[in-house]
This record gives sequence, C-alpha cells and structure tokens, in this order.
Amino acid sequence: MAASQSQGAAALAWYVYMKKNDQKKPKPGDLIEIERDGFSEWAVYVGGGKAVHCTKGIVEEEDLDTLVGRDQWRVNNSLDKDHPPKGKEDIVASAKEQVGKKMASNLQLSHCERFATRVRYGRDLASQVQGSVSLSQKWKKFLQYITQHFIRNQGSYSCA
Repeated sequence: MAASQSQGAAALAWYVYMKKNDQKKPKPGDLIEIERDGFSEWAVYVGGGKAVHCTKGIVEEEDLDTLVGRDQWRVNNSLDKDHPPKGKEDIVASAKEQVGKKMASNLQLSHCERFATRVRYGRDLASQVQGSVSLSQKWKKFLQYITQHFIRNQGSYSCA
C-alpha cells in the first residue's frame, strides 16, 4: 500500500474510532485533550470556538481549530467522576483572567494540564505527571480497536 493510502486509511480509522466513542462538541468549561507527538496538550474551552491553554509557561487564548491544527483531540472531563468541577461560568472566567500570565512549574510538559485542571477543578490534578494516563496505553487501545474493526469488516472501513 502506498504511503498516502496508508495515511488515508489511518485518518479514516481514527475518524471511525472517534465516532464510535461518541466524540462530542465542546461546551464552555470543558477540558480539551490534544494528542501531540509523545504527549497530550490540554486546554479549557471557553466558547465561541476559543480555548485557553498554557504553552511555554504563558497562558493564551486561541481559536480551537488553530490550537488543534491537524492533531486529534477530544473533550476529556474524565476526572469529573472523582472531582466535582466548578460551575461553567466560574471555569470560563477563571481561564480568561489567566490569559497573559506566566505559570510556574518544574515540568514544562505539565504546564498545560496543570493549568487546565486547576481552572476546572480548583486544584492540580495533572495525570501526565502522576502517571495515571499514558499515551502508549491510548494508542494500544486504539490499535486494538482498529485491528478488531478491520478483521470484522474484512479489510474495509465504514463510518456506519
């Protein structure tokens, strides 16, 4: 299979995976997890197509489409079951009042997740630093899903 066909198949497979896993549109106050090369970047959706995130230690507001680029993303409020979030108005206001500020942290990679969880839950719940979520586990689950789906459909992908 040619490289472009392989990339197209992978993109279609990711789309099918996200559809099957009920990817939803973000609502103000939702946490957005963006899959980057080797790590996840986090942002807080503030409405109007905008998200607030921390990059290189500085909090910025940006169009979600620009922030995400070509990377995969999802709404990830998975910590809600164990940690009640603040109200959506409080989350959005807290995120927006941080724009332009510098974040202090020992781990550059964790800036964005620490920022996002502090804004949503009022405290630092960064799973990348604590080790409760790993990209390799997500990819393993995704590849298992694709393998099963591919075999079940005799080598063809369907969005149905």
